Amino acid sequence: MNEEGLGLGNINSSEKEPDKSYRERKTVGNTQISVAWDSDYDDYNIFFPQIKTGDEATKNGVYDQVIRIGESPKLAKQVFDYAAKLAETEHDLYKLYKAVESFARTLDN
Repeated sequence: MNEEGLGLGNINSSEKEPDKSYRERKTVGNTQISVAWDSDYDDYNIFFPQIKTGDEATKNGVYDQVIRIGESPKLAKQVFDYAAKLAETEHDLYKLYKAVESFARTLDN
């Protein structure tokens, strides 16, 4: 039985593997920000390593250090650039995270 008979579709279809090569890291003031492909999530993520999850973060409405973006390196760059620019004026890490998360949700993936 071929792949199509198994309901797997055409393995040689035009579906392309996403570009996973974009990565960037920056420290703005005291805020560290990075973006890269995450093979566990299988998409791009922006990462705020200074967020310590737990009571303080939860109290501020933040539950993770990572925001999932999607498969597009273009969108990942948009989110990273937004975060880096905002970090110039927003020094509260939790407010920064929530603003970046909100921005990322407005983009079409």
